[in-house]
Amino acid sequence: NAETKAIAKPTAFKGERSDARRFLAYFQIWAKEQGRPLNLAGVRQDRLWIKAALSLMEGDAATWGRRYVEDIASHEAGGVNAPAFPFSESWTTFVDNYKVRWQAQDEEAEARHALDKLSQGTLGVADYAARFQDLASRTGYSDADLRVRFYARLSNAIKTQLLPVELAHGKPTDLNTLVKRACKAQDLLDELRVETGGYASRRYGNTPQAAPRPAVDPYAMEVDATRTGNGKTREEFQRAMTGRCFGCGSKEHLKRDGNHQTDRCGYCSRTGHKETVCEDKYLGRERNR
Repeated sequence: NAETKAIAKPTAFKGERSDARRFLAYFQIWAKEQGRPLNLAGVRQDRLWIKAALSLMEGDAATWGRRYVEDIASHEAGGVNAPAFPFSESWTTFVDNYKVRWQAQDEEAEARHALDKLSQGTLGVADYAARFQDLASRTGYSDADLRVRFYARLSNAIKTQLLPVELAHGKPTDLNTLVKRACKAQDLLDELRVETGGYASRRYGNTPQAAPRPAVDPYAMEVDATRTGNGKTREEFQRAMTGRCFGCGSKEHLKRDGNHQTDRCGYCSRTGHKETVCEDKYLGRERNR
């Protein structure tokens, strides 16, 4: 089906311990969606899952998996002295062995160390937030502590945009609220940059943009998360809107000057713009999502 086709294989695991957890999680998401032959009537076929996972290993990981691959080949070739299928033909046993070899025994300490080094830099807010929250879930830090850390590593351009929001509504009381506000600030900066032909970048400093990466779906697999049902991307929408008001499409004014605060889109039902310039409609997203 279309959903299955939208989920590409995870990138190969090369034996980097920092990537071990990601690879295993994303492999399982991908494998569950493949249908036959990896799954029959919704039931996981452990032998095929093991073979598929081993086939996606390179470098040090491939070296670790080589003897298992050789055992599988010998087992399937048959013969009197053929070895048994490795991991007792059990995906659960494979996962246990994989974790012992590749995943950190002290995940909390490793996650804290990685979080201490993470900053927004040139990442877009959504990308930064996704990486931050993935690590945050394993640190044991309180929400209040995480909120302080997330804000401290935001770009100055985003912090500048957040100031008037804090003055109007107060400081966010939880991390999710701060993330939502920061994402909205990123959207406003992106719109302003497009409308003004880059003036916003000069005015507010470097506007962070999402850095290209090989895996950008919600689980960092090889799916372009900005590319939607009709194949168009947000970047294409922004190019189409260059020099136009994001509220109505006019070239005579910017959105902030167009008095579109009460305009309600007939497609997404949000206020602030008309249906003719609805990003969701342009990208082929579902109505009223």
